Amino acid sequence: MTELWIAAAIPLSRASLLALVHDAARDRRTLGVFVTTFTPLFVVLLMMVFHPAWSGVER
Repeated sequence: MTELWIAAAIPLSRASLLALVHDAARDRRTLGVFVTTFTPLFVVLLMMVFHPAWSGVER
């Protein structure tokens, strides 16, 4: 849980889920809704692949 990508993935995943629930409750299906929901998940996926680390921490 102390990895940077995990610490950043939790709020990004939550933001994506909240956007999805909010837009589903209003029954909206637009490109903006898709981008709002998909972008945080895509950033999480990128962080899973590239594993950003805290600066100054050696592996």
